[in-house]
Amino acid sequence: MIVSVVSMPEGVVARTALSEVRERLAAHDFVIVDIDQGEDAPSDEQPLARSLGLDDTTWEWLGRRNEPVRADYHAGVVGCVVLVIDGSLVKRIHVFAGEGHLVTVHHGPVGLIDTFIGRLPEDTPSSGATAVFLLLHGVLEVFRKATAQALLEVGEVEEAMLDKLAIASVIFLPLSFLTGFFGMNFSFLSNNLASEQTFLWLGIGMQVCALAVAMYVVLYRTHWRRLRDDDRSHDAAGSRLPDPS
Repeated sequence: MIVSVVSMPEGVVARTALSEVRERLAAHDFVIVDIDQGEDAPSDEQPLARSLGLDDTTWEWLGRRNEPVRADYHAGVVGCVVLVIDGSLVKRIHVFAGEGHLVTVHHGPVGLIDTFIGRLPEDTPSSGATAVFLLLHGVLEVFRKATAQALLEVGEVEEAMLDKLAIASVIFLPLSFLTGFFGMNFSFLSNNLASEQTFLWLGIGMQVCALAVAMYVVLYRTHWRRLRDDDRSHDAAGSRLPDPS
């Protein structure tokens, strides 16, 4: 277990023990406490609320692993569990805040907490309510960035699917047109496709020509040109690099 105490308004971070945190919470000075219980915290320890000198009947869920999202208010103190996106993982942060303190509890390191503590000397919250507002603002900001990244990745997948559909359309649309054209029954086809040689020249020959033109458009005009432009951009970027000698 890692217990960090941030003295305000200086924003000085110090490692300490739970016994000292209990004394600091009972004092009147504004203090911010972060408790990292670790990924493999033992389950036989006494409730964290009791160790901090809190009412373990009301706040018995504080620090409990896999606690669902919740929010409680009792005797001027608010406690809640919020979900935070940390890289590719979703983690829980337990928040316990009063007028003169803010306590955050989590299992394992959370990047949002490190950012929040690092910004305290600049933000300088004067009360627990202000600190909670800043923390929740950071939670929303991380969620907004994660949502934007997810939408960007979905857009890239959709763009790749549309490219594949466009390629299939370019290849099969001329073939479908020729198949439908030669499937019609009118005098020109009846009079000119009587021989096998004529059918091979017009029927299969036009299909092969259409397929060759489609492959040229798909490969050369799109993929090959894109690869060539990428190679040129890489060569240009390499030529702008300074000579190490």
